[in-house]
Amino acid sequence: MKSADYRNAPMEKMSWNVFIGVVLGQIVSSYTLGIVGVALDRVPSSMTLSSTWLGLLGAGSLIGLFGSLLVGRLADRYGRRKFFMADMLALTLLSVLQLFTTNLAALLVIRIALGMAIAVEYTVGTALLMEWVPAKRYFRYQTYLLAYWAIGYFAAYLVGTFTTGFGDRTWQVILASSAIVSTLAGLQRLVVRQPESPRWLASKGRIIEAINLVHRYVGEDYTVHPASQVEIKKAPGGCCLAKNTGAGPWSAGSFTLARPSRSLGSASSCPS
Repeated sequence: MKSADYRNAPMEKMSWNVFIGVVLGQIVSSYTLGIVGVALDRVPSSMTLSSTWLGLLGAGSLIGLFGSLLVGRLADRYGRRKFFMADMLALTLLSVLQLFTTNLAALLVIRIALGMAIAVEYTVGTALLMEWVPAKRYFRYQTYLLAYWAIGYFAAYLVGTFTTGFGDRTWQVILASSAIVSTLAGLQRLVVRQPESPRWLASKGRIIEAINLVHRYVGEDYTVHPASQVEIKKAPGGCCLAKNTGAGPWSAGSFTLARPSRSLGSASSCPS
């Protein structure tokens, strides 16, 4: 029986969870980028901050965004989930570090590292959105992200403008406030426990895992293409044999032993 590709399915709970996670990530990213301008405007006059350093610190996170050139390759090789889960922790820790240094060179390094973390968020988040949200809704939801990006910037402006009472360290507190936003986003990801992308799993030849994820989170009437070209046979020991029956990235005519993911349980080891 042929099954439809899971990206043609209606919006399911996991698709909404992915969308919310990506939205929160975009808000964190824009907040982290936007807060630096307001914070630097609050640097006390007792600190010597030349126009050169002002420009470098302001542009530090933007410099780090060039890390997206590397992040995309790493995410394609090692998977989206690991980066998506770890990124908010990195953003939180880096944001907090800004409280503990007034050394301009150290602060510049932190801002560049924050930019690289934002690059992870944008690259991996966009990939997950494309691979979990129904295809017909992807471009609409991608457009929505621009609005949420603006929300993060506006929130940064409000927080930076109205935060007072910390004396000469007020500017550092404003910079580190992004840790609060990233912590909230990180908690959402911990609660949801975002699974891997079925499409990425299929691209790595992990067909059984990909189909099991689709059956668990989308429905048994759906699969992941080109997994529709894969013939599944049960084998002893709770394993399955996956044979490519059409043109695709796997060797035609060859069987591959595939063990199911433990997290999915043995009951769903072989899709029917």
